[in-house]
Amino acid sequence: MSSADPSQNLTRNLLIDSLCDEFESHLGSTSPTLLREYLQRAPTDDRPALFRELMAMEIEWRIEKNGPLDADQWKQTFPEYQAAIDDLVREMAPALAYPVFRQQLLESGLIEPEQLDAIEKETTLPESGRAQAIAATLVERRLLTAYQADRLVHGRGKRLILGDYLVLEPLGAGGMGLVFLGVHRRLDRQVAIKMLPEHRAGSRSASRRFLREGRTSASLQHPNIVMTLDAGECDGVEYLVMERVDGQDLSAVVKEQGPMSAGVAVDVIVQAARGLAHAHSRGVIHRDLKPSNLILSSDGVVKVLDMGLARFRQQQAQTASITHGGQVLGSPEYLPPEQADDATSADQRSDIYSLGCTLFALMNGRPPFRGDSILATLRAHRDSPVPPLGPGAPPKLDAVYQRMVAKDPNDRFGSMEEVCTQLLNALTDDEKEESLTVIMPPVPQPVAGPSGQAPARARRPLMPVAIVLLLLIAAGAVAWITWPKSKADPPPVPPGGEPPVGRFGLVDDESFADIVAAYHLTLKGKEAFLAGRYDEALKIDLEAVR
Repeated sequence: MSSADPSQNLTRNLLIDSLCDEFESHLGSTSPTLLREYLQRAPTDDRPALFRELMAMEIEWRIEKNGPLDADQWKQTFPEYQAAIDDLVREMAPALAYPVFRQQLLESGLIEPEQLDAIEKETTLPESGRAQAIAATLVERRLLTAYQADRLVHGRGKRLILGDYLVLEPLGAGGMGLVFLGVHRRLDRQVAIKMLPEHRAGSRSASRRFLREGRTSASLQHPNIVMTLDAGECDGVEYLVMERVDGQDLSAVVKEQGPMSAGVAVDVIVQAARGLAHAHSRGVIHRDLKPSNLILSSDGVVKVLDMGLARFRQQQAQTASITHGGQVLGSPEYLPPEQADDATSADQRSDIYSLGCTLFALMNGRPPFRGDSILATLRAHRDSPVPPLGPGAPPKLDAVYQRMVAKDPNDRFGSMEEVCTQLLNALTDDEKEESLTVIMPPVPQPVAGPSGQAPARARRPLMPVAIVLLLLIAAGAVAWITWPKSKADPPPVPPGGEPPVGRFGLVDDESFADIVAAYHLTLKGKEAFLAGRYDEALKIDLEAVR
């Protein structure tokens, strides 16, 4: 039957109509509508048209109910349909009238009234297009980001300022919410901000899980885990503040650069395993490990992120009420069989299984198990033979991987420390020398902030300079103690007196005082660095160098 056959077209149209009717009947129900599942029930060629139909119904329903438009959530869930989502939002949720836009812009505090007055005098467009024109000018002059302007034009600027933090642009989506690039308004420091989606803002269960994520991640401090810095609530918006990592998640790295070699992949997995070993030692199980939850920084450090499904082992009874109800918590392609049966049974061996699946994905560009549906994928984890790591994998490494993804948790390694040891022992010396620098992502450019300037990208403190300075000072002190005394030596320092001028014959009193001051500053900088206060350490070290 040809693609132009009228009967075939009729059948396809009837299917789309049926799916739309079914989707519409679920709008507003307490259980979320799984739009992705509706798309998968349609032929591939018909999915773009079906998506527009379903999304249009969703937007129309939310406008009628005066509900939030989760355009950011939709675009992150359906990246292949971003243009369609933007078109639908523009068509169905038109821009605000200019007086309303102006009022909301000033109430946001993003720009000063004097700045807006000056721009208004330059803009002579009619009232109907004035909000968009003013917003475009503000973006061009780096007074707003494009994301901020779009939110304000469509009357959704409420979530742009959260206490001391300013939201700049979306970064991605996590297990429990949306993640944005933000900046601390007082310190001018870039951070990552996670917020609950707007449609979940009133859910007490979602709020409890979100708070639990914040508390769990805040209990962990390790170089291979993204650090949680703050948490808060502002005008009904709950948020977590995390360190901003310049880099890419490993799913994006593999997609752009292709599968990794054995040495590079093991380097990634070992770094992640070290962070997870720290989490496990604190009683925390991640439960959602996958390439997109590992981020490679621009300096080659791998960090574990998104503790949205993590839990403490002693929380099994509390977690049970959150995980039942027919929902599978975790990503099916990386989910261990025991976690699919009972999410509360997950322990450190479950994370080891998911990390083994991640190792396979890094080296092959795809997960080890994938079915035509979620259920088929879960069954494959339970029943299908474990595929080999690949033709380029060393036999010893394949054996380690096979044990990591054993069906029975009792057949896996017992700890992440053991995983690290076995992975490294499985490589040759040449493979161990392979460097992550070959795949390190480019450093992203800073995003314009509200002041019209690009906030400075967070940098690591200049500890090497400080250490060299400290060593020089220590060497000078030793030289002063061991310097041979002569009759010409000046008298010792009297009690409570000042040191003599030019004790070494090299510096005067003022220079010697500067060296002592730099020494004490260096000690303070080291203390701040070890405590994780990198910005403070940087300022102290620069002062010591001066």
